[in-house]
Amino acid sequence: MMTRRVAVYAADVPGMSAEDQVQELRRYCRRRGWGEPVVYRDPPVRPAGETRLSARLRMLQAALRRQHDVVLVWRLAMLSPHNVNGLVTLLASLLANGIVRVVAVADGVDTGCGVRATRLVAALAWHEMRTNRRSGPVRPRDPCEGCPMARRRRGRRDGKGMRRP
Repeated sequence: MMTRRVAVYAADVPGMSAEDQVQELRRYCRRRGWGEPVVYRDPPVRPAGETRLSARLRMLQAALRRQHDVVLVWRLAMLSPHNVNGLVTLLASLLANGIVRVVAVADGVDTGCGVRATRLVAALAWHEMRTNRRSGPVRPRDPCEGCPMARRRRGRRDGKGMRRP
């Protein structure tokens, strides 16, 4: 088997600690015969005023400089935790011209075996759902928000009496 330069990124996520992820991803590397990975791990809480780049960004920079052949993560969403657009852009830049292979173990995504579109879309959908849940529910807009009758109804509802000019 060919030895690959593997980067493992781990961070605390709901349901699995970073240490558990590292152990599981190391086992995954051993089963594939890839050798010992370089581990990038972010602490659960970063100290205030810390100017050092996060481990995720350092790992991605190293991957773009072709210091790693494989980027191994627990979930695909860990590469860009805030939005799907960033994740898609990042994947496009990593996969352009075969720079690096991206493997997300829990999502079943492995770009080295050909991108399986259904699993990739499912992983992106899971990430989108998680992102939307974090931002909170969306309050539906009242279609009559600016009309005088709606203001009157709101006034009655909030206990403000009708005022005459």
